[in-house]
Amino acid sequence: MLEAVLVGDGHRVVGVQRGCDAIEALSQGDFAAAVLDIHLPEMTGLDVLRVLRERAVNVPVVMLTGDSSIDSAITALRFGAFDFVRKPFDPVQLIGLVARAVAVHRDEAQRANADSQVKRVGEIHRFLVERSSDIVVAIDLSGRVVFCNEPASRRLNCPINEVLGTQALRWIHPSDHR
Repeated sequence: MLEAVLVGDGHRVVGVQRGCDAIEALSQGDFAAAVLDIHLPEMTGLDVLRVLRERAVNVPVVMLTGDSSIDSAITALRFGAFDFVRKPFDPVQLIGLVARAVAVHRDEAQRANADSQVKRVGEIHRFLVERSSDIVVAIDLSGRVVFCNEPASRRLNCPINEVLGTQALRWIHPSDHR
């Protein structure tokens, strides 16, 4: 029934019956979200969730529980579940949770990609500035030197590590301070 609901909403579904199969599939596949029952043969869904987190498998997990107490749901959330649904579940509620989980996963992946690109551009920029033959010094809003390349260090006749953190005016002739 779960697969029929999700496939009917346009999701590609990989169904497994055992916890170890879920761990294997989620560890090796590229999934935007997972729906995991707390009660599985051989191991609990909470055990599966714990292993996924230990292996740093980054997929949001919506947990299903038939338990009448809130304890399983609280434990699932503590283990890093995205959210939980009680059985019998409302298909509309489940579809909404899966859609939110997919959107969060997509947003996190886009943010990670953007962060990676920014880091790479920063590395390229730093490489170019550090190897430039021009004198390059960066100063923060308080007037302290936060970057100094080798040509600037040579011109100041002082090692880079002794220039960093100093007031920029220290390196400028007093008559030029204005």
